[in-house]
Amino acid sequence: AAYGAIANGGELHQPYVLESAFDPRGRKLLDGERAVRRAASRRVMSRDTARSVALMLEKVVAEGTGKGAAIRGVRVAGKTGTAQKVDPETKSYGSQRLASFAGFAPVDDPALVTVVFIDNPRGVTYGGVVAAPVFREITTRALDHLGRSSTSTEVAALAGLPSTDVAALGDLPSTDVALGGLPSNDVAGLAALLD
Repeated sequence: AAYGAIANGGELHQPYVLESAFDPRGRKLLDGERAVRRAASRRVMSRDTARSVALMLEKVVAEGTGKGAAIRGVRVAGKTGTAQKVDPETKSYGSQRLASFAGFAPVDDPALVTVVFIDNPRGVTYGGVVAAPVFREITTRALDHLGRSSTSTEVAALAGLPSTDVAALGDLPSTDVALGGLPSNDVAGLAALLD
């Protein structure tokens, strides 16, 4: 939600994970569209502060530890994270890690906020090395689907089509993969799952 507030110029909107939910008989249990329209927004930081933070986060991707999240032709803002996890037996930090990358794109007209957590990555454990490339793959495909990436915009222009003429995000085909379904220590097959 915090990254969404930065992306939205300091306005915090109620976050939703599900667009809708249905019972086994097909009856709608949750209508996120209606809830999103009713959700209250509030200013949590000034526009200037949000703009300054967004530029700092963009610099992390352009010049810092988040280079793995960079998407050609798209301005990306985000931050890497690497956390040590407490060993429940010793009650001190152990060898386990949580790698992460959180960000949004495009910076100049945000369409998506994406957060990636990799629990106990094998080998290198840094968020910029492990989670940022996963962010890049997910966000690139989602932006392509929305007609918002530089590639899809260029293709649409060449074909004489409006770049925003795409299906709703809720109608994603099988590329809409829940990361929670992956074993927490294995992201090697992620690219295959997204195809």
